[in-house]
Amino acid sequence: MKKGLILFTIITALINFIFLYERDFGGGGFGPAAMFVGFFLATLFLFILITLILYETRFRDTMTKIWLAIISILVTFVIVETAVSLLLVTPLSPPLVTDEFRHHKLVPNTKSYFEQRDFSYVQRVNNIGLRGKDIKIKKPEGTYRILMLGDSFTMGKGVEDHQTFSILVEELLNHKQKISGKDAIEVLNGGVDSYSPILSYIQLTRDLKPLEPDMVILNLDVSDLLQETVYRRQAVFGPDGAIMRVPGSRDTSTFTDKIRGWTERNLYLTRLILFYTNKLFDYKDFSVRRMVTQANFEVAKHTLAQDNEDRVEQWQNIFDSIQKINNYSKFCFFI
Repeated sequence: MKKGLILFTIITALINFIFLYERDFGGGGFGPAAMFVGFFLATLFLFILITLILYETRFRDTMTKIWLAIISILVTFVIVETAVSLLLVTPLSPPLVTDEFRHHKLVPNTKSYFEQRDFSYVQRVNNIGLRGKDIKIKKPEGTYRILMLGDSFTMGKGVEDHQTFSILVEELLNHKQKISGKDAIEVLNGGVDSYSPILSYIQLTRDLKPLEPDMVILNLDVSDLLQETVYRRQAVFGPDGAIMRVPGSRDTSTFTDKIRGWTERNLYLTRLILFYTNKLFDYKDFSVRRMVTQANFEVAKHTLAQDNEDRVEQWQNIFDSIQKINNYSKFCFFI
C-alpha cells in the first residue's frame, strides 16, 4: 500500500509538472478553466502526499475513510458523466480531417447519419470531397459550372443532400435554361463546416482549381468575422507577407490541449463545468477551438448596436480574403 502511495505521488507530481509547463511555456495560457484544473491537480497531489506522510500514524484510518468517500464521489460522477454524455453528446458535423493548408476538410467518399431532436438527415461527401453526388472533375461540354464556397450554411447542415441551396439554385436555373434552350448549369457545393473566407480561398486555389468554375459564389455569415481572425492568427506567412497556409494541427499542439479537445467533444458535464468557469470570470478565449468548434456569443457580438470594439483590422482581414478570391476567379459574387 505504501509503495502504491509513493507511486501515485510521483505520477501526480509529473502530471502537475507537465500541465504547468505546457500552460506556461507551451503557450496554452492560464484562463479560469485552466486555473481550475491546475488547482484540482495541485490539491490532488497535496492530498496524496499528506496521506503518504500520515500513513503510519494514528490518522491512517481517518485518511482511509476520506479516500473511500472521495473515490465514491468520483466513481459516481464518472457513471453519471458517461450516461449523460451518451445521451446528450451526439455528432453535429460530418467527419473532418486536419489539413496542412486549409486547417480541415471533409473526408471524400463518406456518408454520415445525423439524428437530432429537430432534424434527421444523411450527408454524403463525394469523390473530390464536396457535399453531394460524385462529379467529373473535367467540366462537361455545354455546361456552365458555378462553385459555391462557404461554411456549414453553404454545406447544408441540417438538411438532406437534395435540399442544400446549391441544389435548389441548380434546379431553378436549369428550369429557366431549359425553357430558353441555353446550356445546362451545374452548381457545386464547396461549403465546409466552420470555414471562413481565407480557408475558402486556399481551398479554391489549391484543391478546386481543376474544376475550372465559370462563376464562384462566396457566402458570408456573421460568424466569419471572428473566425477569420482566429484562423489568421495561426496562419503561416511567406517571405512576401502573404498567407501560405493555415495548418490544422497547431491549435492542439500540446498534450493538455488534446485532452481539452477530447473532453469538449465527448464529455457533457465536464465541458459545462469548464465553460461556466470561464464565463463566471468573463474570460474570452480567442482560439480556433473556442471560436470555431463551440457555441460562442462573441462571434455575433459585432452585429449588436452596443458593440464598441475596434474591428477595423478584422474587417480588413475579411475584405483581403474576399479580394484574393475575386482576383483569382473569372467571375465572383459575394453573398
